[in-house]
Amino acid sequence: MRLTKERCAEIVRQCQEKAKYGPWVDQMSHVMTREEQMEVMELWCSMPGHTSFYDAFCRFWRGRINYVEILPEHVGKMLFPAFGRQWRVSDFIGRIMPQDVGKRVYKYEDILQVENEEQRTERLRVPTYKQFKEVK
Repeated sequence: MRLTKERCAEIVRQCQEKAKYGPWVDQMSHVMTREEQMEVMELWCSMPGHTSFYDAFCRFWRGRINYVEILPEHVGKMLFPAFGRQWRVSDFIGRIMPQDVGKRVYKYEDILQVENEEQRTERLRVPTYKQFKEVK
């Protein structure tokens, strides 16, 4: 599941309604599903520097996610839909194979770059939301 801008707006609205006192962002864990929280946590863990859960959430809310994940339906296709247009697969990866499913495609200016196996392995080693909660 992909957290959409519309769902983020709904989360914000529900949080603002639930907030009796204090900041509405404190209500996010009560409004978001576990899967949505995990999706934001995964992005947060990949963000450099001093960031927060809210920073990562805002990237979803404002539509500023800088990657697209390769899905099974992309395997063997000549065009790859990403960042508001169709890209020729031969221009950035050659062709999409079954082992490429799950890799992220990043956009740098007008160039698409696919993460390599080492980058993917490192990304998948990031602690899960549950592991973060156990540390606290």
